[in-house]
Amino acid sequence: MQLIGLKRLAALIRRKPTKTKQADNRFGSVARSHLASFTWLALICGMGANAYAQAISFDGPFAPENLPLAAPAPMVAQLPPAPEADVHLLAATAWAEARSEGELGMRAVAHVVVNRVGSPRFGESLEDVVLHPRQFSSWNLGDPNRPLALHPERYAKSGVNLVTWQKAQQVAREVLEHRSIDPTRGALFYHARNIRPYWASAGVGRHVIGNHVFYADVAPRHTPAA
Repeated sequence: MQLIGLKRLAALIRRKPTKTKQADNRFGSVARSHLASFTWLALICGMGANAYAQAISFDGPFAPENLPLAAPAPMVAQLPPAPEADVHLLAATAWAEARSEGELGMRAVAHVVVNRVGSPRFGESLEDVVLHPRQFSSWNLGDPNRPLALHPERYAKSGVNLVTWQKAQQVAREVLEHRSIDPTRGALFYHARNIRPYWASAGVGRHVIGNHVFYADVAPRHTPAA
């Protein structure tokens, strides 16, 4: 009995619509097509009349309130902002070392500094790494860039110096907050292209960015300055 009723219902659904109702447009045709397909599926699977009625009326287990909800979007953990003292120190180092190299050059230097943090070879903190003797030339006693590293605001009051100093601070913050892509590929050492330090021959993973040459590492027997 149920099978005969479902067949008749399917036949009615598939019947061509009359042309008297212009509102019965393509959307209605598509809907009837889907409903007819569902009817034949019900016939094949032996779905009972009650379940079929619930399905086409969106009642019972097919009701919207009974359907599973979409999984909530994953929460993205926000890292705390970098300490201002670290931002200033890293920015001053990158600015004094590579201000003439623009944003990319300063970003590369900043990443080298941060890549060293936590290593027993260089220091546990950012300050330890930066101020380690003879590691970053701008902090060496007698180096002409040391005053700029110590007091960048005194020398960055206008023009290109101000622009590059502001950019150095932005870069330092991004690097410290892990919002920067490392252009050095994880380098730990670098030197200017116009010089060739004694340890360069022991460097591995050589990579050139602007006027600086970066190295992934240097043979352990060498303890070079950057």
